[in-house]
Amino acid sequence: MRFSVKRLRAITALLVVVQALAVAPPITANDEPNGPELIAGAVDELDRWVPAVSIDMGLMIQETAAGFLTGGIKDPAWFQTLPAIERIRQSASGTSRPFAPVSALSLEFMTPGIPYIPTRPRMFVHGEVIATFPHAFRTAKNGDVSDFSLGFPVRPNGSTQGVNTEAVIGGQGGTLKSKLQRWQFAGGAGIAFTADLWGRRIRVKPSFEYLTQEIEVSGLIKRAAAITETPFDFDDLRLIILKASKTKRYHGMGAGMELEMDTRRSGPLLVSMFANVRVYRFMGDRKINIKAKNSFDEEAKFRFELKRYTYRTAIGIRFRFAPE
Repeated sequence: MRFSVKRLRAITALLVVVQALAVAPPITANDEPNGPELIAGAVDELDRWVPAVSIDMGLMIQETAAGFLTGGIKDPAWFQTLPAIERIRQSASGTSRPFAPVSALSLEFMTPGIPYIPTRPRMFVHGEVIATFPHAFRTAKNGDVSDFSLGFPVRPNGSTQGVNTEAVIGGQGGTLKSKLQRWQFAGGAGIAFTADLWGRRIRVKPSFEYLTQEIEVSGLIKRAAAITETPFDFDDLRLIILKASKTKRYHGMGAGMELEMDTRRSGPLLVSMFANVRVYRFMGDRKINIKAKNSFDEEAKFRFELKRYTYRTAIGIRFRFAPE
């Protein structure tokens, strides 16, 4: 997978900031001239509604299965020059585990804590816009799907070193790829449990999660069919290209777990860092079936299936609005 220089710089900058926050000193009464009030503000944060904005960076991991099947060549002018076979392309299938870097912008609202109960449980809800940096993953493949090329190049005088039968033509093959689309949307609700440990305020946040995403599936079959007994160049070949694509939206629900730690106060903002992991289970029909056909009624069928579970993990920074 290739990353642009700008993406690499952005990821590096985020990790540096998170690391800096991780080693920041805990909130104490000596942080500011009004230190005791700062501590009181940190405690009072449990007794109020707290909105927050966060940004994170992580990975999304999925599992897919795919395959394709073609029919036979139906051109009556086709010459079956050995070892060419009638089927346009032999079938293929496979599985893959695509992963994509993701970055999310999230808005969260948290209720006041329930008094007189250890850890002061409090409800929270959040919504996320997730940007993905996708890469097309090849799940099923055989042969080569590059540009067509002659096995024996034609000389300036029109001759070749050999006959360009189907067996020596390059660029023949089949493939099926899947690609996660740029934007995803997610949301969730859960309960936050709070504790003060080692001079830090810690929250453990189990949650119920929802995710919607789109996946594009594209299939391609390429074959060079000889239309003379002794083909020498592309004029003696018919190039078969069968391709199709489709985009489908998926909806998943699951569970999440997050660990959050306050690092310091900046005016009315409490800055925290967090790490989370989420598991989504997709619902409904997870298959995509597409077909390609040309003017000779030659066809190829492609199938794709997104496996039931998807995993996402991330680290990030949250800015919680809790004025003193």
